[in-house]
Amino acid sequence: MIVSPEGIGKKPFRGFVELFLDISFRNAKNDTQLCACAAQDFLLKLNKVYGDGIFRAIIENHDSRYLQDLDMYKAAFAPKGLGPFGQPFGMPFKQQ
Repeated sequence: MIVSPEGIGKKPFRGFVELFLDISFRNAKNDTQLCACAAQDFLLKLNKVYGDGIFRAIIENHDSRYLQDLDMYKAAFAPKGLGPFGQPFGMPFKQQ
């Protein structure tokens, strides 16, 4: 999925973001690596598009339980694309 509100603008696109939050967070924990990786990448790109504060507010308004998961994904891919266990970028983070 491509995250690009460029065609319609950030504000109109924001109404659609909430439609995908439950699905994205559920699939980010999927056992299939491709599914989990795509969902985590989608969430991290949304965070980049809207900025950390605004995206956190969107998530908190929708379901605040997802904030912990978002922080976990951001921490896993933050240092030069490597996760906490030296995973290359693109490998989904699995909670141990």
